[in-house]
Amino acid sequence: MPVSSGPSTFSSGAPLLFAGELALDSGFRCIYCDRYLLESIDSFDLWENDHLEPTSRGGEDNLQNMALSCRLCNKIKRHWVPADLMSLDRAGRIRAAREYVEEGRRRKEAYLDSVKAILRENSELPREPSS
Repeated sequence: MPVSSGPSTFSSGAPLLFAGELALDSGFRCIYCDRYLLESIDSFDLWENDHLEPTSRGGEDNLQNMALSCRLCNKIKRHWVPADLMSLDRAGRIRAAREYVEEGRRRKEAYLDSVKAILRENSELPREPSS
């Protein structure tokens, strides 16, 4: 069985060249949560290419419209675009998306905490693995 050397394309079909430029530009970190995507094979496998303006909303497959993202942040952002999209440059689009994603991550964290609390009340919360 051949060993994968990492993604050669992303869900958008963007070539590895785009991914490499985006990765270098972001320091191999998710543009939204700052996760270092070369930390481990698990982190590397989360590496995705995000369209700042989703192709479903007319965004193009070019470097100005793409950013390196981890899978969770990309999933949270999905088809979202800021209301003032057309007035924002790339950096402004990234800032707006980062705020949106950070709020989404806070909601997911709160939901996880509530699930843990329910499980703790029912003594069904598995022990966390020791480091």
